[in-house]
Amino acid sequence: MAESYIQIVGNWTAFPGYLHGLPMPFMIGFLRVELPEKFDCTILDERLGNYTATELPFDVARKKLGKKALITRLLFWSASILRLNKIAVTHAFNLSIDPQHPFQVKVFIPYRSAQASATTIQLLSQCYNESIDSMVRSVENIDFNQLVTDALNKIEQAVKANAEPGQNQTFFLQIAQTMRIPCREIVRGVHVFGTGKYGLVLNSSLTTHTSNIAVQCARDKGITSKILRDAGLPGADHVLVSSVEEAIHAAKKIGYPVVVKPADLDGGLGVYSNIVDEPMLVKMVEQSRKFSLRTLVEKHFFGNGHRLTIQNGRLVFATRKLAAGVEGDGVSTIEELVIAEQGEREAKRSATSAHQNPLELDEEAMDLLAQYNLHPESIPEKCDYIILRRKNNAIAGGTSISLKEEEIHPDNLQLCIYAAEVMHLDIAGIDLLIPDIGVSWKESGSLICEVNAQPQIGYSAAEIMMRRFFANGSRIPACLIMNCTQQLAIHDAFILRWAMKLGCNSASYKSGTWIDGVKLPAQFNRAFDAAQHVLFYRKTNSALCAVDFDEFKQTGLPLDYFNRIILIHDDASGDLIKVVSELVKAHTKEIELVSLVLFEN
Repeated sequence: MAESYIQIVGNWTAFPGYLHGLPMPFMIGFLRVELPEKFDCTILDERLGNYTATELPFDVARKKLGKKALITRLLFWSASILRLNKIAVTHAFNLSIDPQHPFQVKVFIPYRSAQASATTIQLLSQCYNESIDSMVRSVENIDFNQLVTDALNKIEQAVKANAEPGQNQTFFLQIAQTMRIPCREIVRGVHVFGTGKYGLVLNSSLTTHTSNIAVQCARDKGITSKILRDAGLPGADHVLVSSVEEAIHAAKKIGYPVVVKPADLDGGLGVYSNIVDEPMLVKMVEQSRKFSLRTLVEKHFFGNGHRLTIQNGRLVFATRKLAAGVEGDGVSTIEELVIAEQGEREAKRSATSAHQNPLELDEEAMDLLAQYNLHPESIPEKCDYIILRRKNNAIAGGTSISLKEEEIHPDNLQLCIYAAEVMHLDIAGIDLLIPDIGVSWKESGSLICEVNAQPQIGYSAAEIMMRRFFANGSRIPACLIMNCTQQLAIHDAFILRWAMKLGCNSASYKSGTWIDGVKLPAQFNRAFDAAQHVLFYRKTNSALCAVDFDEFKQTGLPLDYFNRIILIHDDASGDLIKVVSELVKAHTKEIELVSLVLFEN
C-alpha cells in the first residue's frame, strides 16, 4: 500500500454558479500534501503528456517541485484527462494555503460534472502516490507506463457516464470557453450558447435552425438520392433490397462493380464498396445486414472520397479521405509494410486514436489484395498506395487530408453548397466522390454518396463554425443587484423600477421573471434559477437579476460576467460589502455601492 503523500481531506463542495474568477461553476476541496525530500515527476509528466496529447505549461514544468507545483500538476493533468474523456473543463483553478495549516491546501476548480472531477483527482492522486512511493523506496523496474495506463483506464470507466455523447459537443464547449461565450446545459449533450437574443442551441452539429424533417430525409439514403436527383444533382441511382437474392438480381441489373450499404445509417456502418462479383456480393450483403435490414445496392463510382462541410451556404472545412493502407517503397513486401505501419501507429497512439481499428492483413485486406491480383509477399512500386480497407472513415483507420478552398473547383464547391440547400440543412457534411476535386464535376463526373445532417467535425472546423455563429456577439448586457442587508425585502415594484432605470427589458428575482414589464408564467424557488432563465431566454435583450446575499453564498453568481454589479448596503453591512466586492470583482467591469435608503427611493 503506497503512502498518501497527496490526500483529499473531506468531501468536495460543488456550487452551481460562478465565483473566484473561474469561468465555470466551481467546487471547493482540501488537499493535504506531505512530500519527501526528493522526488521527480518527469517520467509521470511524460507519460501523461503522451496519453492526453498535451504538454505541461512551461512555467509549471520549470518550477521547483513543492506543494503548489505538485498540486498544479495534479489539477492540470486532471483537467486534461477530463477533456480527453469528453468532459469539457478549463485548466483554470485557484489555490489558498492557510499559514495555520501549512500542509493543507484549499483548492477551487471548475467542473462540468462534480462527480467526474472529484473521481479523476482521487484516482490520479493515487497514481502520484504510487509513483512517489516507488522512488522513496527505490523500487526497481517500476513500469510507469502500466501505472499510468491502469489509472487512466479506471478514470475512463468511472467518468464515461458523465461524458458528452459525442466529440462535436466537447469541441463546441471547449471553444466557447476560449472565446468566453457563455453556455448553459439543457440536458446532457444539448446546450444553449450565448445569452438572451444571441442564444443558439447546439446538439452536436444540429442547431436551433436545423429542420427535423430535413434531418429525417438526410438519414435515409434513398430519400436523399431522390431529392438530389430531382434537383438535377448527381445522387446515386440504387435499388432497395430485402434479401441476398434480391441483391444478386439488382447487381446483375446495375452491373458490377457495386456498392452495398444500409439505407438508414450514418458513419460508414455497413458500407462496402467496389464489389466485383457475386461471391463477394453475398458476403458483403450478409455483413451489411448485421447493421440494418434495409440494404441498398448501387453502381460503384470510381473516384476519390471527399467531405465538404457546409454552414449556411459557406464552406467550413474540406478533406480528401484516404482508406487505410500502405505506401510502397519499391523494396518491402506488403506484409512488411503493414508491420512497419502498425509500429508507427502504436508509437503515435494516444487516447485520441484509441478507437481506430488496427491495420492488419485480415479477411477484408486479403480480399482486396486478391481483387488487385496481389498477395502479402507482393512488393509495390515506390509511392504506389495499396488500399486495405473498403471504407475510408477514421474508425476503419482511414486518414483525412485537409484541402484549401482554392484547391476545389468552384463548380464542385457550388455543387456541395447547393446540395445542402436543396436538403434544407443549415449545416451538412457532403460526401463527394470525384476523380479530381480541382476539375469540374461537369467534366469528370461525380457522385454525392451521402449528405450528413449531423456531420462529425474536428476542432478547427468547430472553431470556424462558432466564430460564424457568434459574429455579431454572444452576450447581452447584464446587471446584478445583490441585497447585502437584513432589512430590505425586495418586491416586484423595486425590480421593475430598477430594470427601467438601467434600460433592461428583462428582470428576475425569486418572486418572478419579467419580459418587457410582463410577468412570465414561471415560478422559481431560488433567485439564482430565475436569473439563469432570463439570462438565457431568447427574448431577453438586456437583463437585470436580483439576488440576496444569503442565497448568493450558497450558489455563487448566476453568470460568469456582469457589466455592473450593484451592492445594496446599510450601516451594518460595511465589512460584508468589502468581502463581497473582493469575491465578485473578477466577474464584473463595475461594482456600484448603493445605500438602502437610495435603493428604496
